Amino acid sequence: MRKDYEFYVCLENEKVQGFFIASFSLLEGHLLNISVAPNMKRQGIGNELLKKVESIANKFGIKEIFLEVRESNKEAISFYKTNEFLEIGLRKNYYKLYDGREDALIFSKKLRNDSFSLKQIFYVLSNIFRFRIR
Repeated sequence: MRKDYEFYVCLENEKVQGFFIASFSLLEGHLLNISVAPNMKRQGIGNELLKKVESIANKFGIKEIFLEVRESNKEAISFYKTNEFLEIGLRKNYYKLYDGREDALIFSKKLRNDSFSLKQIFYVLSNIFRFRIR
């Protein structure tokens, strides 16, 4: 974890149900990891986490979110496509495996954010001068 990552955890009865890690820089965001506990899948937690990512991105004036997903992860690929992410590329040998490497598909989603907010200006300045705005 880096201090400039956005990290959000979904808890129920003090148990982690899911989380995401994202980074935002200037006009783009990068969803680094999103995960839902295996016993909590297909209950809307992933959708809620993704909405939270997009909400934070909108507050910062982010125009587009990017992510990578394992080429073999059909469930995640379907999830992102259902949530209006488009496949835009491929990263060869991106993920390390026990016995080799696996390609990653690159996905992107343009956000409907036409404003350049004061919060985004402070966010850009905080990245330049390394202070945190909340």
